[in-house]
Amino acid sequence: LDNLAGAQYEAEVLGTRLSAIDLLDRFQSCEVDFAGYLAMLPLMKARQYSISSAPAWNPDHVTLTIALVDAPAFSGQGRYQGVASSFLASLEAGDRLSVAVRPSNARFHPPADPKTPMIMICAGSGIAPFRGFLQDRAAQKAAGQDVGPSLLFFGTNHPDVDFLYRDELSVWARDGLVDVLPAFTDQPEGEVTFVQHRVWQERARVAELFRAGATVFVCGDGKYMAPAVRETLIAIYRDSTDATELDATRWADEIERDHGRYVADVFS
Repeated sequence: LDNLAGAQYEAEVLGTRLSAIDLLDRFQSCEVDFAGYLAMLPLMKARQYSISSAPAWNPDHVTLTIALVDAPAFSGQGRYQGVASSFLASLEAGDRLSVAVRPSNARFHPPADPKTPMIMICAGSGIAPFRGFLQDRAAQKAAGQDVGPSLLFFGTNHPDVDFLYRDELSVWARDGLVDVLPAFTDQPEGEVTFVQHRVWQERARVAELFRAGATVFVCGDGKYMAPAVRETLIAIYRDSTDATELDATRWADEIERDHGRYVADVFS
């Protein structure tokens, strides 16, 4: 009985992300005073966003890439609106707010040598840092430096809805700065629905570029997307070397831990 109750709670409360106010509204015989209600609420966590611009593009200007969360609630009751994203979307030019600038993963930055190839894998607003990476490479190329090839794997919902920075990416692709390889959840292409599927489809190019010294960067959802991408990269290594699963996993750990050629910046 306890297992059944636990499974029901998992599916009907946690699975639909019911809040305390949703439950109190549904079960109005449960009386809780306002102080008791406030005590149920978790502390609000600070939101962290990646800077989506490069100093080489404009040293006095910084951009953020923020996805506005406003959709029908999983519970089926009303809409779910993101606290931070809705607040930021309500701001107007000239409004002030308090922010703190913190360093990211020390390895999560474009390679020091602009000729080093890059493999960038992201989904949704995870494209933010890679826009800055590519702005940096564009400035280097405009200054006459040789820049290495780059692949950008970008997973999103629909090409006409949330293909962020589409025009900029088109220009950079036209100029030979990057190959943009999208995956659209709402408009699948054969077996390609998510970004890891596109990575697997292009496994020969990924393997070739990695052998040429590329650094792999991953940015996005740390619960589903990033683990799936990592497993795909391990599968590509096995496919190109005939390594065992254990050896491939050890290889992935080594390039991430010791060589810094696989760098992830993920969020939950």
